[in-house]
Amino acid sequence: MRKTILSLIGISLLVGAFFMSQKIASNKKKQKPKVEKVKKVAAVSTAKNSLQPISITTNGVLKAKNRLSIFSETQGIFKKGSHLFRPGQIYKKGETLVSIDATEYFSIVQASRSNFQQLLTSLIPDLTLDYPTVKDKWLTYLNDLNPQKSLPELPGFENNQEKYFITGRGLVQAYFNIKNQEERLKKYRIVAPFTGTLTTSEVTEGSLIRQGQLLGEFIDTSVYELEINLSQKDLGAISTGQKVLLKSLESPQKFTGKISRINKSINTSSQTISIFVEVRNPKLTSGQYLEAIILGESIPNAIKLNRKLLRDESSLFIVVNRQLKEIAVTPVYFFKDEVIVTGIPEGSLLLQRPIPSAFNGMLVEIQEDASKVSSNLK
Repeated sequence: MRKTILSLIGISLLVGAFFMSQKIASNKKKQKPKVEKVKKVAAVSTAKNSLQPISITTNGVLKAKNRLSIFSETQGIFKKGSHLFRPGQIYKKGETLVSIDATEYFSIVQASRSNFQQLLTSLIPDLTLDYPTVKDKWLTYLNDLNPQKSLPELPGFENNQEKYFITGRGLVQAYFNIKNQEERLKKYRIVAPFTGTLTTSEVTEGSLIRQGQLLGEFIDTSVYELEINLSQKDLGAISTGQKVLLKSLESPQKFTGKISRINKSINTSSQTISIFVEVRNPKLTSGQYLEAIILGESIPNAIKLNRKLLRDESSLFIVVNRQLKEIAVTPVYFFKDEVIVTGIPEGSLLLQRPIPSAFNGMLVEIQEDASKVSSNLK
């Protein structure tokens, strides 16, 4: 009985193995499904060559063109004036910025003028005897002298004898010594050379001012300069007097300036050139951050497109018969994200964005976008 059961089990296993092998063999004979090639989608637009202007965009900080650092050349107490010496205070041209007490020095100048007057008085008798023809001229000059006022200009000499006589008595030397004192006396009062605003104040009224001390900074608020840095390749596209569009980054305000100066020296660290743009507008303030757009020369028969579309900066892909075709182009001007190129056949289908792993002859599925033309590709 046991042998019979074992025989039946063995036969069952053999039959099962036979049918399993037949099933596996039949599966191998089935045809494998074909794998379809996947085509990349290419967004394209029609190439349209046109006149492409070169616009250079950069930015910088606005500064007053006329700036005055106020230093004291004398010493004394800062006197209170018609305006408080505070930041933001406006002064008109000719108004007193700083007035330092000059009472002591003014007394010294008065004494010098009085001595000069006395010296000239002692010369009148000799002039009357030796040079009677010029006596009246010097007597009139003596009568006009006032120790409280600046010395008038010396009368002219009629001959060498008069010149030698007046000079030999020390009158000319005394005159110029006093004029030197009068010039120093003027430095006790500092006036505004132009209408502007005081931006910084280092002292207050009543302070002791020392010679050489910085008192503050005064700027002209009617004209400003924007310093921008451009690369060497941009130098050929700009010139002095060229108009520049300025835009505020904090508001929609726009201003127009012009290139006033170009520094021909190259910055060794950044390899850039400094350009200065002059602008006049009452709405501007010193220290304002502005964007500058310079319109340079225009390139004929050119197209502006995304820099990522270039291959080795000398070629790009167009679509011909639903296949990518690499063509040679000539880059003319590079921007940060774009480039102006020439050499693209008119009417070609240009890619709007790069295709990953693209190669010459690659099949693509065209997705046209008639609303965009290649001349305005970003």
